[in-house]
Amino acid sequence: MKTFSVVNQKGGVGKTTTVLNLGAALGKKGRKVLIIDLDSQANLSRSFGIGKTIDKHIGTVLAREHQAKDVIINKGIDIIPSSLELLKYEKLISSEETYQFILEETIKPLQKLYDYCLIDCPPSLSTLTVNALVASDFYLIPLQPEFYSYDGLRTITDFAQKLTKLNPKLQLAGIFPTKYNPNARKRLNHDVIEHTKELFQEKVLSVYIRDNVSLAESPLNQTDVFTYAPESNGAKDYMQLANLIVKL
Repeated sequence: MKTFSVVNQKGGVGKTTTVLNLGAALGKKGRKVLIIDLDSQANLSRSFGIGKTIDKHIGTVLAREHQAKDVIINKGIDIIPSSLELLKYEKLISSEETYQFILEETIKPLQKLYDYCLIDCPPSLSTLTVNALVASDFYLIPLQPEFYSYDGLRTITDFAQKLTKLNPKLQLAGIFPTKYNPNARKRLNHDVIEHTKELFQEKVLSVYIRDNVSLAESPLNQTDVFTYAPESNGAKDYMQLANLIVKL
């Protein structure tokens, strides 16, 4: 099982959208996929119609109240959901001496059951994000082409680099623009992407996730973009991203 964290400390840049639709794209390519909602907002879980307050969720897994296999819900794709209570569990596990390894330990029994695991991280470089990165082989950074999203890229990569002391296999799989409008006249959009390419070179992927209404509408219909609008630009772009991921 290859594990990917989707991370950015800024909210609203497309982390949840990416986990939802990249997971679906990999599934359409015949891969067995597990997605994990590691955000207390539980937006990924809600995209599948899972309630915000449930008895079994990723928090109870991290607290070892439940085994990961017993918390998985199949919604066409397997998901370990989140809950509004996750922050309470985060405080609980952060007091443990080796808290950084808890997620890695709890999902280890699932290694042979899946080809890919995708983790939706919270919009912060917190205890939960540390756990995600320590458990991952790769991390992906969705970049909304605006200054505040770009400004935090070095912070994220420096943070991840420090964690390679705990997880030597961790690598940046790539940075990719989201909510991209190729017809926009905003000079800033172009400048942010060009500056990112100068800084990160080949780590900036050739895939641009275009601004597409279907990506916003599909979670409201409790499904992914491939089910909701298979011919949309959103579906095409996330399939292109999946094509790159399977080559890693």
